[in-house]
Amino acid sequence: MSTQMKEAKGQLIFRHTNARKGRSISITPDNSAMKHLVYGRIILDEQHPSEKFSTGPLETGLICLSGECTVKAGGQTTKIDQYDSVYVPRDTEVEMATDSSVDLVECSA
Repeated sequence: MSTQMKEAKGQLIFRHTNARKGRSISITPDNSAMKHLVYGRIILDEQHPSEKFSTGPLETGLICLSGECTVKAGGQTTKIDQYDSVYVPRDTEVEMATDSSVDLVECSA
């Protein structure tokens, strides 16, 4: 294992996780000391109003930090607002959209 990879594996602080619009994954077992956690942000607004993804083999929680959106997953449609959260099981297609803006945390394991 390279020295650079060893340093990345021990990384504990990840800055500017809100720097990109859309869905971005910032922390994975490959770039941190986490063994199972995957962390990302989903930031939607008028220029990027929707996002789609599959949870694949991971169970996922979405936490709304600000704004509001509609989440479609597992045959259900739910509107969430600030401080609401949604659990999404493995192997589920997720669609989300906003008419204004939303900032979500995505945590998966």
